[in-house]
Amino acid sequence: MKALFTLLALISLASAKDYDLLQPEPKVYTDLRQSFIIIADHAVEIGDIKPHPKIIWLDRSIDRTNGRPVNRNSPESIFGINEPTMHTELGFVVRAPGLIKFPPIPVVIENKSFFLRLDDIQATKNPAPKDLGQLDIYWNKEREKPNEIHLGEAIEVDFIAKLPKLQSYPNFDPLPIMAAANANWYLFSRMPGRNARPYDFFYNSGYRFSPRRYQLSEGEIGGKAAYVRRYQARLICSELGEVSGHLGMTLGQGQFKRTRLIPYKFNVVPLPPPPNERLINTGLVGNWTITSSITPNVLSANRPVRIRLDIQGRGNPNLRTDFDFSREGFSSVDSRLEDKSGMNYDMWEGSFTQALVPSGNIATFPAATLASFDTVNDRWKLHPVNPAMTLQGLVDATQNLSPVASLSRAVTRPILLNLPAATFPIVALAPFLPFLLGFLKKRLDQRDPVRKARQKKLRFLITSFHTGKGSTEAIDDDLLPLLREHLKMPTGTPTGEVASALEEKHQDLAGLLRDHSKASFSSGGAGIDLKSLATQLAKLSFLFLLIGQLRGATLEEANLAFSESRFSDAISQYQQLIKETPGQPRLYQNLAITYLAVDDPARARAACHTALLLSPLDGEPRTLMDGIRKRVGEPALPGTSLLALRPDQWFILAATLWVIGFLLIGLRNFPHIKIPRWIAYLVFVLAVIFISTGAWRNAHAYGENQFMVIGDEVPREPEAGTPDWEFPTLKSGQIVQVSETKDTHALVSTDATSFWIPLSQLKQVW
Repeated sequence: MKALFTLLALISLASAKDYDLLQPEPKVYTDLRQSFIIIADHAVEIGDIKPHPKIIWLDRSIDRTNGRPVNRNSPESIFGINEPTMHTELGFVVRAPGLIKFPPIPVVIENKSFFLRLDDIQATKNPAPKDLGQLDIYWNKEREKPNEIHLGEAIEVDFIAKLPKLQSYPNFDPLPIMAAANANWYLFSRMPGRNARPYDFFYNSGYRFSPRRYQLSEGEIGGKAAYVRRYQARLICSELGEVSGHLGMTLGQGQFKRTRLIPYKFNVVPLPPPPNERLINTGLVGNWTITSSITPNVLSANRPVRIRLDIQGRGNPNLRTDFDFSREGFSSVDSRLEDKSGMNYDMWEGSFTQALVPSGNIATFPAATLASFDTVNDRWKLHPVNPAMTLQGLVDATQNLSPVASLSRAVTRPILLNLPAATFPIVALAPFLPFLLGFLKKRLDQRDPVRKARQKKLRFLITSFHTGKGSTEAIDDDLLPLLREHLKMPTGTPTGEVASALEEKHQDLAGLLRDHSKASFSSGGAGIDLKSLATQLAKLSFLFLLIGQLRGATLEEANLAFSESRFSDAISQYQQLIKETPGQPRLYQNLAITYLAVDDPARARAACHTALLLSPLDGEPRTLMDGIRKRVGEPALPGTSLLALRPDQWFILAATLWVIGFLLIGLRNFPHIKIPRWIAYLVFVLAVIFISTGAWRNAHAYGENQFMVIGDEVPREPEAGTPDWEFPTLKSGQIVQVSETKDTHALVSTDATSFWIPLSQLKQVW
C-alpha cells in the first residue's frame, strides 16, 4: 500500500507544475498548532482528509502573497506589492506523542486532482503547563453553546484569551483557531481584488485595514492579574445537518507554548414555514429592519410609481431573494439594489428601489408584506410595504366588500339531490293539475317563521355573550324562554328548575345558570362569565335542533378575525366551516373576499367559482367574480347568469314547462280560450332542451374532483416532478378534472392525454 501511495505521489508531482510544499517540522510538541503550506500560482483546494487517531485537523486559509512564505506571527509578511503566488495553509494539532504518519492529502490545483504525501514526524509531550492561560468562548454573549441553529442564522462568537501577568512577557497568537465544517465565517473587512484571509473574519478595531483584530484589556485568572485579548467573529450556518469543529488559541509564556482547543457541535435545522404563503419571503435570517416608502402616494395610469426599501440588519445579506413588485398591469421599468455598507462593517445596510408604470387596465395595486426570520425572538418578522392602492379615477369592485354575516340554505351534493321530492310525481302526474296545488302547499309548509326567528335570536345571543356586549338581563328575557321552550317547560319556570333539567347532559351550563340565579337574588353579587356561557351554548347538541346547524358563533368568530385583519385565522376558520358544510355558497364568498385581502386573486377566484356553482342566481358572488377577473386583467363575466343555472334548477324549469305544456293542452278544452296547439309543442321542446342542458351541466361543471389552476403558465408533467415545457402550459383559472392524487401531485386524464400537476398549483372547486 505504501508503494502505491509513493507511486501516486510521484505521478502527482509530475502532473502538477509550479507548486511547492512547506512541510511541518520533523519534530513537534503535542497540543501545539502546526501546519503545512502549499505554494502555487493558483488557489489550491484541499479535500476531505481521513480521520487520524492522533491528529486534530483545524482551520484552512488561503493568502495571495509576494512569493515569500507566510509567517502567522508576522502579519506584515502577507502585505506585498507583487502577488504572484497563492499560499494555502492547513493547521493541525497532534494529540499524543509518538511517530505520526500522515494520511494522503487530496488536493486540486488548476482542475488537476492528486494526493500529497507528507513526511512522517515525531511528536513529544508538550512541556508547557496544562493550565497555561485560559480561553473562554461565548456564543451570542452566552457561555452555553446552542444545540440547534436555524438555517442561515448567524452566531456571534467571542474568543477571550487570558495570560497571567508574570515576569516573562505573554505571547498570544495573532489569530484564534476557527475550524468549522458545514458553516462559513462572515467577512467583516476585505480588500478588493484579493482572496479572503483569516484576518477578515474579525471586527476591525485597528486603523483602516490594519490586521489588528482584537481588543486589549486587563482581567484576572484565579484571583491574579492577567492580560486579556478579545476577538469577535460571526459564524453563518449555511447548510442543514451537523456543524462541528474546534475553536482555539495558541498561548505562550516565556519559553512555553500550548494550544488550547474547545470542540463544539450543534445541528442546523430548517426554518419553520412562514405564517402564511401570501407573504413575500425575503430569505433574510437574523435581526433585520426594513422600512418602505412609495411615491407618489396616489397612483395614476401611465405615471411611474417608485417603491423604496431601506434594509439594515445583522446576518448574511447574500441570502436575500431578488425583490420584484411588478405584476400584471404594473410593469417594471427600473430596478436596482445599492450596497451602502463600507469595507469594515458589522451591520449590513442597503436600499432597493423599483419603478413601476400602471397601465390602467387593472384598477388596484395589491398590498405587499415582506417577511424575514428573526433569530433573536425565534419567529417570523413582518415588514409591510404598501396597502392596497386603487388608481385615481378607477373603482375596485372588491375594495369595500366584507364577509357575509348570515348563511343561506345549504346546497346538497350531488347536485341533483337538491331537486324537491315533489318534482318527480309532478312530472309523472302532470296532466292532473290538482297535484300542482299540492306541490305548492308542500313548499309553503316547509317555511317556518317561528323557527327562523328562534334561530336568529339564538345566534344573536351567542355572539353578544362571546363579545362581551350582552347583559345578564338577556339571560332572563331571551335565553331562558328559549331553553324552557326546548325543554317543554311552562312559561315562568324558575331558573333553578331549568338548570336541574339540564344537569344530566349539560352540567357546565347548569352551573352557570345557577350562578346567574344566585347573583340575581343577592345584593352586589358578581355576575357570571358571559363568554363562558356563550362557549357552553355553542357546545350543546340540542342547539342543532334549534337552529338547524350551529354556525352563528363560529361564523362570527371568522368574521371578527377578518375585521381585525387576522386574515390567516379567518381563512382557517372559513375553511373549517366549509369542511363541515361544503354546500354553503356564502362561506365560499367570504373565503374569496379574505383571499383578496391578502392579495391571492387565484385562490379567491377558485373559491368564488364554487360560490357561483352553488348559487348562480346570487348577484353578490357574481359581482365579486367580476372584480377578481378585472384585478388580474381579464374581462368581466357576461351580463346574464341564466345559462349558469345549477342542473337541478334546469330540471325544475323543465318540469315546470312540462306541467305548463299539459296545462295548455287541457285549456284547449275550453272553447272560449284560443290557444294554438303549436305553443304547447314548443313548450315541450323547450322542456327537452332544458333537461339536456341540465344533464350536460351536471356531467361537466358539476363533475367530481374538479380543480382550478391557481398558478400561471403551469407546465404539464408526464411524470410527477418532471415538467415538459414542449407541451402547452395551463393558464390560471383553467378547470381540470383530477382522476388520481399523490402526496404532492394530481393526475389529469383525458381521452387524448394524461399528465401530472403539482397540488400546490390546484384548488378544488367542486
